[in-house]
Amino acid sequence: WISSSISKYRKTMNKILFFFIITFIHSPPQIQSQTIPRNISIFILAGQSNMAGRGGVYNDTATNRTVWDGVIPPECRSNPSILRLTAKLQWEEAKEPLHVDIDVNKTNGVGPGMSFANRVVNRFGQVG
Repeated sequence: WISSSISKYRKTMNKILFFFIITFIHSPPQIQSQTIPRNISIFILAGQSNMAGRGGVYNDTATNRTVWDGVIPPECRSNPSILRLTAKLQWEEAKEPLHVDIDVNKTNGVGPGMSFANRVVNRFGQVG
């Protein structure tokens, strides 16, 4: 059991590392073509299922499907100074659900990413 968990963990971490390497290799031309400030701070929020936005997701008994209730807490609101990198490697204003185009086989809801980002902006102002 433990060795299979470690093996799964290593495979997952390798996939994440591969994703970031590919992202950074392919990002510069796209980033340069967009109007993104030159000095920006980038926070990578990586935590597998701990970062997955499942807040507000429930089982709709009428359809027997999981759905998101669409409720966004105030601390998770969007902000023009908070960006996210999409699955198509494009920068856009971040909004909940943050990983809707990445975790396409799951019902996405509110996660910890936007509350973290808003807290950083509120604490430090314009970061980078």
